[in-house]
Amino acid sequence: KRLSVYVLIEKHGLHKTVALNFVLFFLVSLSKPAKTLAQMKLILYHFENCPFCDRVEEVIERLGIEDQIERRDILKEPKYRDELVNISGIKQVPCLIVDGKPLLESLDIIKFLEKRFSNA
Repeated sequence: KRLSVYVLIEKHGLHKTVALNFVLFFLVSLSKPAKTLAQMKLILYHFENCPFCDRVEEVIERLGIEDQIERRDILKEPKYRDELVNISGIKQVPCLIVDGKPLLESLDIIKFLEKRFSNA
């Protein structure tokens, strides 16, 4: 099926940066062979008491991969907020960085984690 940036932006009301980041992440992930958990560098930008971050954290715990993902709290460390903006273009959490590429939106992060690590 054809993926349309227009549909992501106009019909779903996504910010243009978010939609384009998603498309780029999706296209890059299709062009590379799947890496194992040990080969991937995963960083989760978040902050405490964020319901969307909590949703992602619950899945990470359920999958048993909590020790494999570096956490960076953007409220406790302002430098992490600046890093997040430099990488993703916005300061939206949660944001999972997979090998240097941002993945935004909690449900998209959850889908990615479950697809890649449900058998880890």
